[in-house]
Amino acid sequence: MTNEAKTDSKQALLLAAQKVFAEKGFDGATVKDLADAAGVNVSLVSYHFGGKEGLYKACLLQFSAARLDAAVRILKTPTSASELEVRLKLFAEELIDVHVREPDLCTIIHRDVQRMSDIGTEVFKQGFFELFLTFVQFLRSAEKAKLTKKFKDHEKLATFIMGSLLHLLNTEPHRKLVGRPSINDKKYREEALELWTEITIAALGTHPSVLAASTQES
Repeated sequence: MTNEAKTDSKQALLLAAQKVFAEKGFDGATVKDLADAAGVNVSLVSYHFGGKEGLYKACLLQFSAARLDAAVRILKTPTSASELEVRLKLFAEELIDVHVREPDLCTIIHRDVQRMSDIGTEVFKQGFFELFLTFVQFLRSAEKAKLTKKFKDHEKLATFIMGSLLHLLNTEPHRKLVGRPSINDKKYREEALELWTEITIAALGTHPSVLAASTQES
C-alpha cells in the first residue's frame, strides 16, 4: 500500500466512523460496519487505529484538538470591554457553528462524553477538559484586566456560562421534537448567539458602574 493510499484509507475511516458511531453508538458499531462505511478492508481498522476503540478515540480527540486550537486562538486576554464581548461572541459562535457543520461528532460527544462512559471519560480528560480550562483562564484574565467584576471561583463561573451554551446545543433534538426553531436556522442561531452574549456580559458585570461597585467592595 502506497503512502497516499494509507492516508486516504485512514481519512476514509475517520469520516465514516463519525456517522457510524453517531447512529449506532460505540457498543453497537462493529468493525465491519466501520470498514464497510469507509469502503475499505476490515483489517485496516486495526492497521491504522489498533481496533474499534482506537478509531473512536481518534475521531473525538481530533475533534477536541480542533476545538481547543480555535479556543486558544479566540480567547486571548481582552484589553477592553468591547473586545471581551467580541471574543466571547466568537467563542460561542464557533461552538454553535461546529454543531451545524459536524452534527455526527457532536451527537457522539453529547451522548457518550457527557454521560461519562468509561471511554467517554478518558476522551474528556485528554481533550475537552483543556478547552474548559482555556475558558477559565480567559475569564481570569478579563478580571485581572479589570474588565469584569470580581469572582471567587472562576471554574464555577465558567461552568455556568459554558453550561448555558451547551444546554442550548444539547436540547436541539427536543426543540425539533416539539416543532421549535433549530440551530440549523440561521436567524434563530444569530438570535440565540446575541441573547447568550448579552446575558453573559451582564453576568460578568462589565458595565462601569458595576465595576466601580466591585472595586469598592474589595
